[in-house]
Amino acid sequence: MNESLKLILRKYIEEVEDGVKIFLNVKPKSRIEDLKFEFDELVFYTKEPPVKGKANTALMKFLSKVFKVSTSAVEIISGHKDRSKTVKIKGIPKDIAISKLLNYLSKT
Repeated sequence: MNESLKLILRKYIEEVEDGVKIFLNVKPKSRIEDLKFEFDELVFYTKEPPVKGKANTALMKFLSKVFKVSTSAVEIISGHKDRSKTVKIKGIPKDIAISKLLNYLSKT
């Protein structure tokens, strides 16, 4: 399954000049805080409400832990007020990003 998931994740991660862009959906006010791949999409569940950027902040903190980068290296570049977001992770190549994401997803 890891190889097929790796191929699928390539659709959600795009290499850019100084890192990667990740396309995902956010589900605020959830009972859990977790990142999952379900129904052919990457979904971040957060307990935080979509008020005053709380869900966005939770997403950036969570991704910084998954990718082992500082929170300043994580930036929401589109979808600030939408559930569909594009997030940039600076200083990490696509293959490493996919590897770290696969590693996280296989633990859950």
